[in-house]
Amino acid sequence: MAEQPSIADAPDVSASAAGTSATQAPAANAPAVDVSATGASPADARSRSLHERLQDPVIARDCRTLGGMTQVWCADHHDDALRTPYEGLGARAGVYKPGKLPRLCPECAAHLEYGEARRALCPKDPKPSCHACDVHCYKPQERAWQQKAMAYAGPRAMFRGMFVDAMRHLWQELRGRRMAKRQK
Repeated sequence: MAEQPSIADAPDVSASAAGTSATQAPAANAPAVDVSATGASPADARSRSLHERLQDPVIARDCRTLGGMTQVWCADHHDDALRTPYEGLGARAGVYKPGKLPRLCPECAAHLEYGEARRALCPKDPKPSCHACDVHCYKPQERAWQQKAMAYAGPRAMFRGMFVDAMRHLWQELRGRRMAKRQK
């Protein structure tokens, strides 16, 4: 059975907006990947693993929701920026339906790619809402950005073609908070 990739193996996309490499060195405790048989590098193996995880229907749906909300935020806050169809992890993995790629500026695309990688590598199953989770796998500045963007985009997404996704996310958030209260 293949080992699950760790959060530390996810790409660090914070530098991708600046045009630098988007791959982070693996953590010291990351599982060793035998690539001698395939000739692929460890980074290629991590990328393949992320791609496979993004094929899961629940993870893909969560990434589409995140992409839609990021698009709402970007459209309302970066209206003067050049927004192009997203080409990150989720787009390469086929998460988005044809013609439904979010149009984002480079800054928002980097935030979305970071969020997709973290969602794909979430160690919890079933995944609680990030707010109610005891494992915070986002960097503090990314977490703050995601909280701000989701709080802004959530209510607006319902009126921009994402009603079902926004309501599902709201329901999961409320259920997660209620379960967290019960555990205390």
